[in-house]
Amino acid sequence: MIIKTTEELQQHIRMITNGDFDNVKPSLKRAARYIIRVVGKEVWEAAETHYNSEYYNNVNDPDYEPWTPEEEDPPETPPETPDPDPEEEPIDYSLLDQLVNYIQDALVHYAYWLWSPQGNVIFSDTGYQEAKNDNLQPAPAWKIEKAEQSLLDTAHEFVDDLIEFLDEHIEAFEFWAGSEHQAETKSLFLNSAREFSRYYNINDSRRFYIEIRRFIIEAEKSHIAPIISRETLDLLKEKQKDGDLENDDNALIEEIRPALAYLVMHHAISLLPLEIFPGSITERVSAPASNQKRTGARTELMNTLAAKLQTLATDNLQRLRDYVANLETLEDEPQISTATPDPIITRKTFGV
Repeated sequence: MIIKTTEELQQHIRMITNGDFDNVKPSLKRAARYIIRVVGKEVWEAAETHYNSEYYNNVNDPDYEPWTPEEEDPPETPPETPDPDPEEEPIDYSLLDQLVNYIQDALVHYAYWLWSPQGNVIFSDTGYQEAKNDNLQPAPAWKIEKAEQSLLDTAHEFVDDLIEFLDEHIEAFEFWAGSEHQAETKSLFLNSAREFSRYYNINDSRRFYIEIRRFIIEAEKSHIAPIISRETLDLLKEKQKDGDLENDDNALIEEIRPALAYLVMHHAISLLPLEIFPGSITERVSAPASNQKRTGARTELMNTLAAKLQTLATDNLQRLRDYVANLETLEDEPQISTATPDPIITRKTFGV
């Protein structure tokens, strides 16, 4: 367990009562799985081991200071004892303290999202009962749904923060560097919601990014690889994973990303259970039969947006193709192809 008290919960989320820890504790265990799936068991175990050690200090405490070894007179060293390795880096306990804090941020919000549907429901021998008192009344369903969605979105954002922190200090975290999960976070040309939002605004929504990730994979294979060659694509990704990208590599990737983003959004608008409008992304939900018919104006807007996304994708793919054609050579790189990728499949219009 990486959180043990109500006080720690309160450092990461606003709470009303002081008795929530026992209630939410089972959800903390379940919530851990969401984090481990992204960063791996090694990262989790490193943070948990530090949290339970004498070297851990909570960064949220007002008088926080990281643990440092006390100054002591060095013991007499027997002649046969080898000198310590001068290249061995001392452990930075402040980084481990921060790692615990980043994980706790995500963990608490995932846990409350999991626990929320059961929060005011009690099960007894008489069946399900709703908890009420004179001062607090259950919130209406729409407020609960909005709060639960906010908890999940915030948890996802904290996971992005955690990944950025691990990458920023990758040399200090051997359990992250080169791991399978670290490689997975660098496996695409658009690797996070925040990165995607630089080219098409999805409001940094990791929840939405998770849904469209499969479209990114497909677009890289069917549209980007034929232009730059599969060999170059694989080599760029290998360099990206190892942190060895050079200026020319970054320039090429910057040409790839806008085309990739528009391609993905063009396919997402027709294949996901979402409605994407300028400034908003709305989930399609079931409705009574009388409300299922879309208005003509809404359908027209959807089709207009889809056509615009297709045009932007086509234009940016041509820009990428021209950029590649104008490259004289890529030193020590596989030859880049100027082959035409698969045509963009025109999206079927929405019926009224």
